[in-house]
Parts: sequence; structure tokens; C-alpha cells
Amino acid sequence: MIQPVYFFILLAILSSTFTKLMHRYVAKDTFPFAYSWLNQIVATALYLPLALSHFSFPTQPIAWLILIGACVVWTLVDISAITSFKNTEVSLKEPIGQTKLLWALLIGGLILGENITRQRVIGTLIIFFGVCILLWHPERKFGRLTNRGVQWTLGTAILIAIVVVLDKVSLNYFNPEMYGFLVYLGPAMILTCFLPKRIHQVKHLLKHRRTAAFIAIFLAAATYYFQLKAFSLGEITFVYPILQLGTIFAVVAGIFFLGEKEHAKQKIFAAAIVVIGAIVIGK
Repeated sequence: MIQPVYFFILLAILSSTFTKLMHRYVAKDTFPFAYSWLNQIVATALYLPLALSHFSFPTQPIAWLILIGACVVWTLVDISAITSFKNTEVSLKEPIGQTKLLWALLIGGLILGENITRQRVIGTLIIFFGVCILLWHPERKFGRLTNRGVQWTLGTAILIAIVVVLDKVSLNYFNPEMYGFLVYLGPAMILTCFLPKRIHQVKHLLKHRRTAAFIAIFLAAATYYFQLKAFSLGEITFVYPILQLGTIFAVVAGIFFLGEKEHAKQKIFAAAIVVIGAIVIGK
């Protein structure tokens, strides 16, 4: 019987695959603030039934301080991620974004004191190398650090690594359902403070990308819930790198459903490398 941690990792990978495709589609023709605000509002509503069914609050003050910090960082993550989707092609964004693996491994070991074994380090590096090969295009350069999209992508990678650690620590005090609700509610409240001057951006989004945005938000909320469940069942230095296999699924989906058959052999070779990395981590 499959272990619960692997079950939620698989669900997270599958939902994240379609989330990436939808985010790129919506972000290309919308304002980052509007999409981020709508994302937080809708996700909060989606998590409310889960929170009510698992209602509980910690009594330790430190839990609420960590939650506030996570809400602030998640607000920054959401806006920066959407901005990077808007300004950067996926083939450029994804390899650079995988630097979050190295940051997560480092922060998880230093702050959480998790066991960083040689296997996990080697496996993480193999996955990182494989994903870079997977999305590398021989006729396309990565760009320079002065490129706005590259800067947003690098910044997002660092923020994601930080907030993943905050999520993991918070799960020592909150259950995944309650924490997921609160960590969406907080950013929603923060962004709503800036809504009056940007209401026209929200109207533009609802007019041009309403259906796609709601689908993407639902998938993103589901992905985050599955990730929280996985983090609650396994160490971050084990779970987080394996979650990056979602990139492989996205490429396979592109080949079979979107006709992206260019450099198919290169993609298959890189996918094999990433799978090897996941096996090394899981031993």
C-alpha cells in the first residue's frame, strides 16, 4: 500500500503540472496585482470549509508570529511569481526557478536542523541538472541578470525557499487545513488594502481571463494543500525536491497535448536524469 506522503506528493505533482500551464496563459494578459488578489480571495473561500471541519487554534504566541511572517512572505511570493510568469517564457523561467531547490536544501538544514545526507544532496543536484537540460533550448540564452524577468524569477526562487521553511515550522502548531486557510486569508487582507486604486485591473482580468483564472486558482489551491499534507508527513529536504518532478509531467503534457515535439529526445533524456535524482533521494 502506498505511503500517505507519496500519495500527497503525487497529487501535488499532477495538479501543479496543469497549474503552471494555466498561470502562464492567464498572466500574459493581466495585471499581477489583480491576479494575485483574485487568487487569494478565491483560495480563501475554497479553504474555508476545510478550516471549519478542522477548526483549532494554537495557544503559543510564537505560532502566530510565524504565521504573520508567512503571510507577508506569501504575499510577496504570489506577486513576484505572477510577475515572473508575465515577463518570462516558461523555457527560461523554469530552469532559473529551480534554484529554489538549493536554497530549500540549505535553509532546511541550517534552520530546521534536518538531516542533509549525501544522498539528498546528490539527488537534489541531479534533479536540478536534469531540469536544466530538460528546458534548455540550444538557440536560446538564459539572459542576463539585468533582464527584468530573470530578476523576478531569481527573487521568487529565494522567497519560495524561505516560505517553504515557514510553512514547515508552522505545521508544528497548525493543522494543514487551518493553516492553509489562514495563509491565504492573510495575503488577501493585505492586498485588499491596495484594491481601491487597482479595481480597474481586476475588472480587466475578469473580462478577459475570468474562466481560466478561476481554474488556475482552484488548481493552485489544491496543489498547495497537497504540498502541506506532504510536508506534514515528511522532511522538507526529502519532500520538496521530489515535488519538482511536476516539471517533467508538464513537459510530457506539452509533447502529447500541445504538440511540443521539438527536441523530444533531449526532453526524454533529461526526464530520465530527473527520475534518477528522485530515486537517489528516496533511498
